Amino acid sequence: MSCLPVRIAGWAMLSAVCVFAGCEVSPVQDFSVSVSPQRAEIRKYQSQAFVASGGVRYTWSISSTNTESDATDPWGLLSATTGEQVIYTSLRAPEAGQDFVVRILTVTATLGTENASNATARTTSTFAYIYHVP
Repeated sequence: MSCLPVRIAGWAMLSAVCVFAGCEVSPVQDFSVSVSPQRAEIRKYQSQAFVASGGVRYTWSISSTNTESDATDPWGLLSATTGEQVIYTSLRAPEAGQDFVVRILTVTATLGTENASNATARTTSTFAYIYHVP
């Protein structure tokens, strides 16, 4: 016998409905997100696509290895901040004497939903490293 888990009034009710119907219920387990590629070398005006997997919804952000907070990154632009895939485009090259400049691309994956009656969303993040080279 099979059942479709339907949340009526929390996990207790879900378990009771499924046990009654002959199903086994397990809580949401930890999950992981991956990004490909995990490392990319790009030159000025080149672009690189990054793809996430392991979640349902994805959010992307870019930052530096410094303490600066970059909502608008002077080194490059993301094509989007949500979705399974983004494209990063380099806007600059390292200055004379610099071998490379590193930007950190963070992807956060979400599983489940979060609203007033259902707070089951789980999130996890991972990183890709973008090396701006001359």
